[in-house]
Order: sequence, then C-alpha cells, then structure tokens
Amino acid sequence: MSKKWFTPLHWLVSRIGEMDPIEVEQFLIRLAESADPQILKSVFEDELINDGYYDDVRSSEWEKTSEMQWVYRVTDTRFDVLDVVNHKLTEDGRGVYRIRLVEVELSSYTEEQIAKEIEVHGYTNEKHVRTIYGSDTNYIIAQCIAENIEPSSDGPEYTNLIMVADVLFHEKGIKTDWIESIAV
Repeated sequence: MSKKWFTPLHWLVSRIGEMDPIEVEQFLIRLAESADPQILKSVFEDELINDGYYDDVRSSEWEKTSEMQWVYRVTDTRFDVLDVVNHKLTEDGRGVYRIRLVEVELSSYTEEQIAKEIEVHGYTNEKHVRTIYGSDTNYIIAQCIAENIEPSSDGPEYTNLIMVADVLFHEKGIKTDWIESIAV
C-alpha cells in the first residue's frame, strides 16, 4: 500500500459514520484496487478497536470452559460467564433452552466468600485453584461463582440448539462446534 493511502485511510475510518455511504464506497473501491491487504487490515483493526466498534463482537476472547459455557475476561477481576441452560422440557420431551449471561466482579468478593463459592466445586481455597490452573485461576473462580447463581426464569426461550447457536454467533461472535453434531 502506498503511503498516500495511509493517512486518508485513518481519516476515513475515524469519520466513517459522518460520511455519505456512496463516498465511502468509492473511496474503498479505489483503496482496494491499490492497497496492501496486510496494511489495510492493520489500519482498520487499530482504528475500529480504538473507537470501540468491536466491543460486542469479541469471539476470539471468549474462552470455552465446557460444552455449553464460555467465559470472557473484561478486566483482571471482571468476567462475563455465558452458558446455555436446558431450561425445561416440552410435552414431547424436547429441550427448551435459555442463554444465561452472568457478570462476575471478583473484587467484590472477600477471600472467605470466594472460598465458599469454590468449595462446592471441590476446591479448598484460591491457592488450591491457583496450583491447578495457574494464570487461569480467575477464569475458574468466576465460572464457579456464576454456576452457583440460580438461573433466572426471564429472557427468551429457544426450542432448539440451532437457534441457540445462531444467537451465540450473531450476538457474541461465538462459533459453536457442537452444532454440527445435532440431528435436526
């Protein structure tokens, strides 16, 4: 990509919401015809991340912790724990699912409270978890706390896992690997 595109590209990305869509399209066509793809990707990602455009689509940062559970680290002490809960059964025995999102702020728990939360999962204390999981300790503790919270009966219900997978992907950027094994 020539240097003549670098500054205009930064300018475009920072002002894209204020521009006429036709102008944006024409600029992008000219840019795509002469640009180095790696530089384009780098510039767009840097600007869009800095401006917060990717705040809700963060698929690479959701860690799968079990078959239907993911954890996202917001900060060192705040985690979002998302799991798919088989909420109830229909009359014909099919599952009805809910997507549950629990925000866990570890700094709001004392050592004693954390010990109590993780004890039901077989851990004696935070040090025990740290010995097993090392740098992933806070992920595990957040997961334990979230699992101890009774699921709400509020929110949308989904009558099959295909619908759940679609919502996970479009709302959270999570690609499920279990959807391929579901018989429709």
